[in-house]
Amino acid sequence: MGEKVTFKCLENCASCCFVAPIDKEIWDKHQEDIIGTMKTLIPYGKYVVPITTNGICPFLKNDKKCNIYEDRPKICRDYGLIKEMPCIFLDKNGKLRDKNAQRHIMKFWADKETIMKTRSGLK
Repeated sequence: MGEKVTFKCLENCASCCFVAPIDKEIWDKHQEDIIGTMKTLIPYGKYVVPITTNGICPFLKNDKKCNIYEDRPKICRDYGLIKEMPCIFLDKNGKLRDKNAQRHIMKFWADKETIMKTRSGLK
């Protein structure tokens, strides 16, 4: 197995805390921890996709900290560490990306968001 790569997120960033699939078990366990205003919940296999009115994670607090950090979903733990989910601001080694790379990744995520909204009927 390869070396585990980790990095420390930028303080008060939360740019990755958007609507994403959450394991049903985690969702059910943390109902009382929901902060965002729910619009709908889309079942997706063993996951659910919580759609909030503002499009951000329902567990994101006003201080941009995760309300269920210790039990956060795998997608949140993996964000920025794998090619399919790049962090806009930091590379997988924690180095700040240049502005050109940031724009490229913003476009990547904007395209993914458009696809997700179209598939969920929210566009």
